[in-house]
Amino acid sequence: MPTRQPKRWFFFVLLAAIILSLGWDYIPLANSVDRLAQLRESGALIGAENLPLSAEDLAALKGAEAIKLCSHFEGRDWTLIAVDGTRNRKFIHDPQYCFQGTGWKCVEKQKLQLTKGKAEILKFTREGETKLFAYWFDNGTRSFYSMPEFLFQATLRRITLGLSGHEPLFLTLYPSGKGPTIGEWKSVSQNLIPKIVK
Repeated sequence: MPTRQPKRWFFFVLLAAIILSLGWDYIPLANSVDRLAQLRESGALIGAENLPLSAEDLAALKGAEAIKLCSHFEGRDWTLIAVDGTRNRKFIHDPQYCFQGTGWKCVEKQKLQLTKGKAEILKFTREGETKLFAYWFDNGTRSFYSMPEFLFQATLRRITLGLSGHEPLFLTLYPSGKGPTIGEWKSVSQNLIPKIVK
């Protein structure tokens, strides 16, 4: 007589997987506010101004944590925004999709070497207006700009309940005034960013 044992086990495993997947997002994970505080302190040591987030920024974050720092470096202001998406991972997204969805066109991409990895510089235009910024993720040991890599690390951290390491921070850096030269970007990546993002 054939046994029904394998089908029963499959049903229980499937039920357990469904329950876990539904409840997984409600299991609290340690966030990276301590790393944001460290960035703020490092910025203060070199005279960076801590800028308040607007009500619109706070509403958009929906639980994610962020800081904004402005540093005057070699005759130009550079604004760094760091976001910890532990409490709202949906806020972290590829900036290209966000900009292109509002009518901006990406006209240039360049890699930027950082001390712990790489960032990507993006240049967008819309109706004669230009926006230029660099973005990357930082998990405390590496810097990278790959969205799939961020999703992999964030998912692995969720599965291991935080044992796999820090939540990667999402960082953007944008300059004041007209677009800086590659030499200026290199100087910022070698002499400013490492003093804040350690």
